Amino acid sequence: MASKKSKKSKEPSVVNEEMEATQKVGESEAAGNPEDSAEEIVVSPENKVTDLTREVNEWKDKYLRAKAEQQNAAKRAANELEESIRYANTGLLRSLLDIVDDFERTVEASANSDSVATVVEGMKLIENKVEKLLKDHHVEAIEAEKVPFDPSRHAALMQQPTVDHEPGTVIQQIQKGYILRDRVLRPAQVIVASAPTEQEEAVSEDKTSGKNATEGKDE
Repeated sequence: MASKKSKKSKEPSVVNEEMEATQKVGESEAAGNPEDSAEEIVVSPENKVTDLTREVNEWKDKYLRAKAEQQNAAKRAANELEESIRYANTGLLRSLLDIVDDFERTVEASANSDSVATVVEGMKLIENKVEKLLKDHHVEAIEAEKVPFDPSRHAALMQQPTVDHEPGTVIQQIQKGYILRDRVLRPAQVIVASAPTEQEEAVSEDKTSGKNATEGKDE
């Protein structure tokens, strides 16, 4: 009798243990196995290398395309610049052709005419056209005579002592100079006044006094 009671007293605890074990198994299945989940999200090294290689190749292709486009654009710009430099004077030369035609007509007219006036008129026409051509291309003559010497625009051929002008004044222009906008194409060749020596100044004063005396006698 005692043994039966002992067996009966143990049965509830066994049942409870089985129930707890079943419950744990159920919870484990519901939550999932952490190790299995980790294995599912881990990417293999081979796949990772493949992805990185593909990405590198894509960026390399983009770089090569961009570089090729840049080189082509640079070549086009260089060709356009070369063309513009090569034919930069097209407009000027086209205008000069008209002047060449005038020269030819003037020479032909002078050969068939004994009139000097006809030749002079033709040359004057050509001169006017040349001046207009220069002006249209922003070329102007440099002011030279009776102005202070400017080394940036004038080239002094010689100095001439004189009492009639201040030293450093341009007293004569030998060859015209020209500027393009604000840049000197060719400086004007000039003669510049310098201070006279005492002897030259005395001679000049004597000449002036003699001239005034002569004028006084004439009056």
